[in-house]
Amino acid sequence: MQSHISYYKRFLRQASRDLARWGAPQVIGVILAFAILMFQIHFHLIPQEMTRSAIESVALPYVVLAGFLIMMAIVNAPVQLDSQRISQVSTRDNQIADLKQTIAATSELNFHFHLEASRISRTDLKMRYLDQLMMVGVSTIELVVTNAGQHSFNLVACRWFQQEIPIHQGVSPNIPIRVNITEEIVTALVGDDFNTTSTVVPTTSTLPISIECQAGAGETVTSAPGNFQIEISRATKALNVKVMKR
Repeated sequence: MQSHISYYKRFLRQASRDLARWGAPQVIGVILAFAILMFQIHFHLIPQEMTRSAIESVALPYVVLAGFLIMMAIVNAPVQLDSQRISQVSTRDNQIADLKQTIAATSELNFHFHLEASRISRTDLKMRYLDQLMMVGVSTIELVVTNAGQHSFNLVACRWFQQEIPIHQGVSPNIPIRVNITEEIVTALVGDDFNTTSTVVPTTSTLPISIECQAGAGETVTSAPGNFQIEISRATKALNVKVMKR
């Protein structure tokens, strides 16, 4: 019963809007027609015995027009209501589809990551020492990403502050990938000068590292930053690196 009342209210509102929209342009014509008729009667241009006929002759067409507009409004109102309902349903379906895609992308992008500094593996970097270039062995720093979801995704980039490392590497479920980011980290923290790293006081920095991943549907997710404390110390023609999660 409540739904019927709601429908009839919407029906009357729509019919009234249509009637007002179509009838508004006729108001000036009605006013002018009756104003002219009144002046003709006032100045006795229309005989007194024909006054009623004159008024009816002017009013009757507008009465017929008003009835026609009312019928048109009654017929058109359900059509407009159906169109509005179809538009609302279509909008809702699109919103539901977008929400499903977002949920699917979020479920696909179930991952975690960390940094590792190897004690064994070394990455050779070309650095300056006493105005000369030499190869320096640096503890390899790797970004390790694990896909804990059920679908593969693409690892797009690694970021901290204004620095970005483009990666674009696929990550399969439950198979961790390792990305060597030694050069980017070391260059960002100590540059390319071997002299800037002390053998006594290590260079220690904290980087808020985040990664960006992309699902197959094109949805991208950027992780919350993970704060990693990175300590770099100098040895003989080498740089030792330690990484700790804060």
